[in-house]
Amino acid sequence: MKKLFSLLTLAMLTLSAMAATTVTFTIDVANGQNTAVGGADKMSLDGITVNTTAGAFNATEYRFGAGSTTTFSSEAGTITNIEFTCTANNDTKYGPGCWTTETGTYTYSGQIGTWTGAAEEIVFTASKQVRATKIVVTIDAGTPVVETLKAPVFTPGDGTTFNVESLAVNVSCETENASIFLYEVVDGEVDYTTQQYFLQNGEFYVTETKTYAAMSTKGDQYSDFVYATFTKIESYEGGTDISFVALTDTVEGGSTAGWHEIVKDGVTMKFYGSVANYTLTDTLGNVTGDYHQYRIHKNYPITFTSGKTVGSIRKIQFNCDETNPTSGFATVAGLDTETGLWQGETREITFTASNKQVRANSIIVTVDDNVPPAPAVEAPVFNPESCTFGVSIEVALTCETAGADIYYTINDGDEVLYNGPFTLTETATVKAYAELDGAESAMAEATYTMLPSVATLAEANALDSKTNFYFTGNVVAVYQNGSNLWVKDETGYGLIYGNQVPAIEVGATLKSGWDAQFYLFRGTINEYQYPNHVEASDAALQTITATEYAEAELTTEKINERVLVKGLTLTAGEDAKYLYTADGMAIYNQFGIEYPTLEEGKTYDVEGMVSYYNNAVQIMPIAITETASAPQFVRGDVNNDGSVNISDVTALIDYILSHDATGINLQAADCNQDENINISDVTALIDFILSHNW
Repeated sequence: MKKLFSLLTLAMLTLSAMAATTVTFTIDVANGQNTAVGGADKMSLDGITVNTTAGAFNATEYRFGAGSTTTFSSEAGTITNIEFTCTANNDTKYGPGCWTTETGTYTYSGQIGTWTGAAEEIVFTASKQVRATKIVVTIDAGTPVVETLKAPVFTPGDGTTFNVESLAVNVSCETENASIFLYEVVDGEVDYTTQQYFLQNGEFYVTETKTYAAMSTKGDQYSDFVYATFTKIESYEGGTDISFVALTDTVEGGSTAGWHEIVKDGVTMKFYGSVANYTLTDTLGNVTGDYHQYRIHKNYPITFTSGKTVGSIRKIQFNCDETNPTSGFATVAGLDTETGLWQGETREITFTASNKQVRANSIIVTVDDNVPPAPAVEAPVFNPESCTFGVSIEVALTCETAGADIYYTINDGDEVLYNGPFTLTETATVKAYAELDGAESAMAEATYTMLPSVATLAEANALDSKTNFYFTGNVVAVYQNGSNLWVKDETGYGLIYGNQVPAIEVGATLKSGWDAQFYLFRGTINEYQYPNHVEASDAALQTITATEYAEAELTTEKINERVLVKGLTLTAGEDAKYLYTADGMAIYNQFGIEYPTLEEGKTYDVEGMVSYYNNAVQIMPIAITETASAPQFVRGDVNNDGSVNISDVTALIDYILSHDATGINLQAADCNQDENINISDVTALIDFILSHNW
């Protein structure tokens, strides 16, 4: 029956008219709900639906969280090709090399990732966060979409180890109303006498090491057999315990959310989250205890890897708090979520927090004594690894295997024996392997992408949006707030934005040679995102002062400029972050400064950065101060010493003869108040001194 169904399917595909069409996803035509990576998100366009377990489909580009799974499904025909255009290269963070899939064929080069095959549904897994500016899905619209019978799924899956009396296993099928037949496998063959039947899904129990086979059926369709082996193990005794304790670990970033990697005694623990170390106090300020935790954020993984110098991982004991236990992990074979103990045998294992954080104050990893033998020849290592560059880049190759020769090619050209670093001046893919006594290593590969060079901000701002560039000129920092760094040169202004931006002192000149992606944020703001190599030069600090403008002069040409507007009448908005001028311009408290208490009849001077939101220019304030009152003066006090006498007559005559205003209060010198200063003011001043009457 299975053979007949396959032949009928083949005939349908052969007779169908080939009518390939494409569906192009970009943020301006299709998006979801999330503006930042967090929970699940979904979007659809022209019969293609994209679902992710953790992502953001309403950000500046499509973002797929590390450890997430993303499903492309079609109601319009068979998907034959998917092309991702990413914001980074190869397998670096945000690049296309961070995808894996078990369906079809997936390849990547530079910023482009390409899937080919034939399926109505493809599932991708992200090892790191992926960011894509465009996704093009090709479908064979001539082939009607028919319901494809799904093969059964074992939960937990093949390879599960257990050390409890019995292991509960669920076998299920995604195809609605499908029947499932379950059999034991004896001596490598399916034993049909052990048949168990389930409709849609069912649970059975495994009490000893055993292999099972399952097949689903619906109507005339039959799936292939799916196999799963469950191994019962005794609790491992012995080995070496390696302790990861939050209290003793100094982790870069501290409690800041991000990727952390800790290596101890040959075992690497890498996770996305934070390390919290706090001192607890009561309401009176008395210290009551300490608080130390590894926090694995929801939808993110924690991975344990045993290095070359230690044996396999046999146990992992999570010592968690009561409110965030290991039950927050997605199902992992061999993990007892009640005790927090995992047992098995592996060189690497990943646990993923699903519905909430998992928090552990310590994690004990036990490794055995079976240290793996070193490989005969290690693969070469590139320095630097795949990256972008400006004018040129020097590439070095090394091999840990002593005495090995390294051979490399550039863009699949002639093979060359490596004898020292070489320089690339154009985009190139370099492949290399090592050889010793006839034994060859695995092939290593790196891609170096040359960026267009610009020397001024005007040139950078003239690029097409989302163009990567290399900056060869010098810019000066005019203001910084966190990951936002505003810069200027003689040609214009710009905003360097991203977590890669270090602390830069205002007035510092940046070294040339940084790179970024130009992005016209909100269609107006000149932003340089995903920056690299941003650092201050040794040049002396420049004095940075805001340029004074009238409110009417703040047009889009002033965006990213540091400005000062005086004498503004301000009113508070409904949102506490907003103030408004009399002409309706918004003052938005992006930097969290303390607003003054507004008083009726007073005006204010606002210094800040010009931005753009809701189709209008706005100021993000750095400081707001009350407008200073006009200076006071005493009529006749020409020398400004606080009294009016004969010395003021002398000062006035000296000024009239020399026109040197040093030390002269010119407002006070206009004694007869005719808006001129001359001999008649001397007469008026003498009369006043004699009569004390103006």
